[in-house]
Parts: sequence; C-alpha cells; structure tokens
Amino acid sequence: MPIAYPYKMSDWYGYNRDCSPNTSFSCAVGQTTESGACAATINQTYYHNGASPLPAVGDECYDDLSGTTVLVANYYKTSTSGGFRITGTVGTVASTFNCMTGYSSSVMIDTVANACAASLSPTYYHDGAGLTPVVNDTCYTTSAGTTTIVAGYYNIGSGLYIRVYSTGVVGLRDTCPTLTMYSSSVGGKPSAICTASITELYYHDGVGTYPTTGDTCYTTSAGTTVLSNATRKLSTGLGAISYTISGGSGVISSIALC
Repeated sequence: MPIAYPYKMSDWYGYNRDCSPNTSFSCAVGQTTESGACAATINQTYYHNGASPLPAVGDECYDDLSGTTVLVANYYKTSTSGGFRITGTVGTVASTFNCMTGYSSSVMIDTVANACAASLSPTYYHDGAGLTPVVNDTCYTTSAGTTTIVAGYYNIGSGLYIRVYSTGVVGLRDTCPTLTMYSSSVGGKPSAICTASITELYYHDGVGTYPTTGDTCYTTSAGTTVLSNATRKLSTGLGAISYTISGGSGVISSIALC
C-alpha cells in the first residue's frame, strides 16, 4: 500500500538505523611490524569501504561500522596468508603483505645422504609462493619470520632435499640420489687386492652399474655412512678392477684394472 504524506511514525517501522555501505571483515589487532602481524591472532571485526570482502590497496578501513574512526597506521593480518598495511592518518590501505608458508622438513643434517634418509618432523616456514621452498626463498623457524633456520641440508619430502646457507636462503634444491648396489671385497693392501674375495654389498651414487672415479660409496642403501678410506676390488663385465677411496668422504679417487 502506498505511503501517504506526510509520513507517520508507523511508516518507519523496521527501519535499520545501522545501515552502512561499509563491509565488515575479521582481522587481528594492528602491529608495528610485518612479522608481528603474522604472529598475531585474528580476533577483531573492522570495516572497509571497498567492493571486495577484504580491504584492497586504496580502500579506507574503519574501527566502527559508521566509518567515523579510521584504523591507525599499522600492519593488519586478515588471514594466515597475510594482510594489509596502513601508513597514513586517513585509514587508507597502502600495500599488502604475505605471511610465511609452513612446510614439513627434517632437522638440519650435515650431508645429502643423511638428510634424504631423515624423517620429517618439525614445521618450518618460507617466504616463497609455492608449498615448499625453492632456490632463493628464505626459510624460518616460525611463521612470524623472525629467525632463519640454520645452514645445512634438509629433507623436505617427496624425494627432495634443499641446501640452506647461513642467511636462511635456499641455495640448492634437488632430488635425493638413488643409490645402486654393487658387490665388492673388503679393504686390503693395494698390492694384494686383486686376489681378494668378493664378499660384501655396498652402494654408490653414480649413474652406472658400477662405481667409478668421483662417485661416493656407502655401506647402506640409505646412504647414511660412507665407505672408509681403503683400496677394494669389484668385478665387472669386463673383469676385476681395484678402486681406491681417500679423503674420508667415501669418494673414489682412482680405479685400476687388476
């Protein structure tokens, strides 16, 4: 039924006095640093005048629905992925920021082989765009990004490992090596090794069936322990050869035909 003029008080029944063009959103209390914002808990309701569910650059943000009190200059977290920053005095969003991405990892290990054999236990964080860190991403012990992880090798799952430098930056990401089993003698005197019996099973990280110069040899398929320095014998399709490991890292320094 049309409303007659002049208006009567009954015509205003149901009028929403809180009607506002501003959009509410969940947020954490503003923090003075980005890392502080990423560590904050989302437990507040604020408002903005933008067209999207969350504030974007250029939107104005408010402490109240009516938009009379603007948010002060700070970093504001709106999700586990990040939030926005206000720099001025009029509550306008100047930029957005990203929080760290969590990933499963082993603890720091001193060698590739040991890292690849290690279990995934702690959760670390990185500032990259992917699910796991890649070269040039920085890795941290906490989601706030306040402390980088220590330098070394880390298993990050799916057959991958990373090498992290002292600054927490990933310098190498690669596939864990697959070791090849081969038969060998124990170590002996070089002058008598060609008469030694083939009694042991060892493993190497080379690309061929048998290890060669530059390959690293191990006592187990997990590659956790390298072969000690010695000269040993192995048999190939072309006959027996002797191979010498030196330097203490399991690497073959020379080979010779028996």
